[in-house]
Amino acid sequence: MAARSRPTSTSIAELLEHPPRLSGLGVARLSIGDAAVVVTECPAAFVVSARGHDTDYVEVFLDGRLRIGRAWFRAGDVRIVPAGTVYGPLRSGPDGATTLQVYAGGSVQPIPPRSDAKLAFGPAPGAGGTVSGTR
Repeated sequence: MAARSRPTSTSIAELLEHPPRLSGLGVARLSIGDAAVVVTECPAAFVVSARGHDTDYVEVFLDGRLRIGRAWFRAGDVRIVPAGTVYGPLRSGPDGATTLQVYAGGSVQPIPPRSDAKLAFGPAPGAGGTVSGTR
């Protein structure tokens, strides 16, 4: 009989205690088999270019406000996003935003909306910096 894995617990605060920073964006990730849980912490007035993902995912808004395209989301809101959906750009509100995403499988890496597009993220122009972090 194969050994069973034991449950593990943590907190969002622990996940975000030392997240990698991408031009100010905090990202913490846990993998669970083919699925992944990602917590993203955006500073105030932070912009992320339009993008998509090759897997279905659910996004739960934990704190602050985030504009995705023309819609604003706030703490308590939930988005269910099918694979291949292009969305954005994203812009955090004046207090930033924290979200938790659960990806069904595949890659959690964002994909550009077109083959000739680049992904970019960083402070909003006029908010203490310019958009940076192009991938």
